Amino acid sequence: MTDFSKAFFHSAWGKSSYQGYYEHFSYGVGIIRVFEVCVSPFLEGRVLEIGSGGGVFTEMMQGKAELIAIDVIRMPKRFKEFENFTYHELNDKSFGCDPIESGSVDFAFSYNVFCHFTNTAITEYLKSVNRILKPGGNFVFMLSRFDRIKKHVAYPERYSIGDLLPTGHFYQNEKTLDLVIGEGWNIVNRDMIPDHRDIIIHLNKI
Repeated sequence: MTDFSKAFFHSAWGKSSYQGYYEHFSYGVGIIRVFEVCVSPFLEGRVLEIGSGGGVFTEMMQGKAELIAIDVIRMPKRFKEFENFTYHELNDKSFGCDPIESGSVDFAFSYNVFCHFTNTAITEYLKSVNRILKPGGNFVFMLSRFDRIKKHVAYPERYSIGDLLPTGHFYQNEKTLDLVIGEGWNIVNRDMIPDHRDIIIHLNKI
């Protein structure tokens, strides 16, 4: 897949991104509500977390389903304590869902990951997620909301949708989904928590 490498992730996020920096990273306010609204209702069967980072959501999902996590960083030490859990550190060539068998996952979730992808990369990753989901499987993921973060960007009027911003996010908004979604999906909800800092999308595999 084009641009799917640790080097690409590094270019969008920074040198420390896959060197263990995120072992203790917290996403900040509103995370409990995101879990309750966007994750908890789907926790059954086999669940994949894309970009688990330091495990903020991973820990909350513990014991509620068979859990698989993938990321470009090495596995945080505390993950060794988790039960019914598998971790895949993605290699230098790809960080799609390649380690996961086709049609084997009931629910996939990703937070604070796709906001660091180009539109081209999101399109390709959605194909990968669609492949690993069972028919009728659900995918919930987050995109950045440019109208909320543009106050942190100098001269926001100079950027077009899809541009990489100094914050490490790509310019995204409610129109991004229409630009990146391919075949094989039903859009269930374009914005699961409208007052949240970011856009959280719910897709269902056809």
